[in-house]
Amino acid sequence: MGISVAMCTYNGESYLQEQLDSIARQVRLPDELVICDDGSTDGTVELVRRFIRTVSFATRLICNPVNLGYSRNFANAVTLCSKDIIAFSDQDDVWYPDKLSRIERHFNLQVDVDGIFSNGDLIDSHSQPTGRSLWDSFLFSPESQAEFNGNGSVGILLQRNVVTGMAFAFRSRVKSHLDTMPPSWIHDGWLAFMIAARSKLFADPEVLVGYRLHSTQQIGAPGSAADKLRWIRDNGVGAYLRRLRQRNLEEYERTAIQFAELAEYLRREARPDERALIAAVEAKVAHARVGAAALKSSRLRRWTMVAPHLDGYETFSPNGLRTLTRDLLV
Repeated sequence: MGISVAMCTYNGESYLQEQLDSIARQVRLPDELVICDDGSTDGTVELVRRFIRTVSFATRLICNPVNLGYSRNFANAVTLCSKDIIAFSDQDDVWYPDKLSRIERHFNLQVDVDGIFSNGDLIDSHSQPTGRSLWDSFLFSPESQAEFNGNGSVGILLQRNVVTGMAFAFRSRVKSHLDTMPPSWIHDGWLAFMIAARSKLFADPEVLVGYRLHSTQQIGAPGSAADKLRWIRDNGVGAYLRRLRQRNLEEYERTAIQFAELAEYLRREARPDERALIAAVEAKVAHARVGAAALKSSRLRRWTMVAPHLDGYETFSPNGLRTLTRDLLV
């Protein structure tokens, strides 16, 4: 079984060396590392070239002639990978030495599994653990993990994406799903959902990576309670509620667009066995639109808007009715 690593870079010299070194220190080395650079103007490309001269495994650097953007660059890198298993790698994280060996073992033992993702430590800009895990930040509890690895993966992913690209690997036979990815989706979220819906996706609770939190990352883990308290202390409760309301409004609007595009894609394919899935996706869209409309309204009007949709909060929010309370108050 061959393993490819698909890495994307863009002005990442600050943390890239540490990530590359962690790949080179794997107990089970990759058979191939494909690095697609999206037009870096710092020292990223030269850093990669120096790294290539120091490793024994095949490494390719592709410099895109035009900037593709985060998700399209990853999709491009995946098309260039040639091995049986493909692992995503960001430019600013750290892999623990047994990551690839454990992934390989899982794929060998579970022949029906097409995708595997793991937990990770949250680390700071100095590579120090923060004391929190990646899955804690997603409210991906042991009970949710058991549900996910049973028959509940799609239901969990309809609530929120718990699959982080740098902790995600998949069989090359499913990479064609990225060819159908709508523009509003992120590569790891789309691929994870399609694998969960059409084959099998496995959640490995082992901590195999360090997920770095820093100010320049494109997508970060949710902030801790301590982060929120510091923000309130510095800016006030009113400012925090306004900020929270705007952030949640944007999240509802983004979710409505994403899942409407997913529903359109599924309807276009018209698979008879996916009628229930399409209905669930459409219900997710309706719930997101209700949430967005409520947050655009006054607090006095919101109750009449959200009360008929209690089931939507229980089904599509990891916090259940606590999220309803939040929408009424912010």
